[in-house]
Amino acid sequence: MRLRPFYRLLSLIAFNATLAGSAPAELLFHGDFETGDLSQWGYLLNEEGLSVVASPVVDGTHAGKVEITKDNLWSNGLNRVEVQYKPPAASLADGAEVFYGYSFNVPVALSADNHQILYWETSETYQQVMHVAIEGEKIYFATQKPTFTRRWEAEAAATPGKWHRLAMRVKWSADAAKGEVDLWFDGEKVVDAAKAQTYLGNPAFVQHGILRQPTIDEAETMFMDDARCGTKLADVLDATGGADGDPSAGGGASGGANTSGSAGAAPVGGTGGGDQANGGAITAGSGATGGGPTSGGEGSTTGGANGGAPAGAAAVPNASRSDSGCRFGRSRESSPGALAAFAALLGYGLRRRSHRRG
Repeated sequence: MRLRPFYRLLSLIAFNATLAGSAPAELLFHGDFETGDLSQWGYLLNEEGLSVVASPVVDGTHAGKVEITKDNLWSNGLNRVEVQYKPPAASLADGAEVFYGYSFNVPVALSADNHQILYWETSETYQQVMHVAIEGEKIYFATQKPTFTRRWEAEAAATPGKWHRLAMRVKWSADAAKGEVDLWFDGEKVVDAAKAQTYLGNPAFVQHGILRQPTIDEAETMFMDDARCGTKLADVLDATGGADGDPSAGGGASGGANTSGSAGAAPVGGTGGGDQANGGAITAGSGATGGGPTSGGEGSTTGGANGGAPAGAAAVPNASRSDSGCRFGRSRESSPGALAAFAALLGYGLRRRSHRRG
C-alpha cells in the first residue's frame, strides 16, 4: 500500500502552518498588566496612585488600579493618576491611522466633576487632541480642533461595577476635512468618521486613568485592563472575560449600557470663562504665558480655569504641561511555530522513509 500522496498532503499542510505561524502579528501593544507590575507602560504619572490587582479583571489574572486623592498633583497643579503609551512613529504621522482601545471599571460612581479617562496629546507641545470624560454616570467624547466639539454623550452609561470597553480609530491629519475619528463604546459605534484636525504638528501619545478638574477632596477609584493598540479594528475592539457586568468573574467588554447620545453636537463654547470641562484647554496655559513645557510651570488662567478662553469665546486648547523625560515602551506579540515545525519535520521523515521503501 503506497501512502506517498498522504505524506505530500501532510507536508503541504505543515508548510502552510509554518508560514502562518511566522507571519507578524498586527497587534502593536498590549497593556494587560499580566506582568504583575506597571512595566508595560512607557511613562507613569503619579505612580503612587497606580497598582496591579488580581480582581476585578476583564481578561487574564491582573488589572490596573487607579486611586486618586487630592494630593496626587502633577507639576502643573493638575489632579491626575495615569499611564501613558506612545505608538510607533509610523502610526502617528500625518496621513496615517491607528486603532486603540481599553476596558475600564468604576466600582463606585464618580462625582459629577469632570474626569478625563482617556485622551490623546501631542509630544513636546502638549496640546490635547481629543478626550473621553465621565461626569457622574454620564460619559462623553470630544475633539479639540479646530474648535472644541462634543461628538457624543450618553447619560447613565458609565454604570458602576461593570466593565466597559472604549475603542477608537484615529486618522491623523493637519487638515480638519481629512482627519477622522471613530469611537466604539461597549461594541457599539457611537461616532462615525467625525471630521477634526487630529495632527497638530507633533506626533501624539495616549494617556488613560483619571485626570479630574477641579481637584476635589474625595478619593476615587477606577480599574483598567486589556489596553491594545493595533492597525485594524479587530485588534482593539473586543475584550474577553466572564459574565457581563460581573467584576469578580471578569466582566465582559459589552457589560455596560449602550445608550446613544447626540453625536455631532454643536461646539460647546467657553462657558464660565472657558474652563476645561466646558471647552477650555486640558491643562494650564502655554509656555509663553506660564513657563515652557520643560519647566512645568502653570500658565495664565486669564479668562477662565486652566488658561481657557474668556466667557462666551470659542475654546481652543493651549500648549501645556511638562511631561519631560518620558520613556516610551513597546511590545509586540508573535505566534508560536513549534507545532508547525514539528509537523514539517514529521512529514519530511515520513517522506524519506517512504522513498527508501519505494
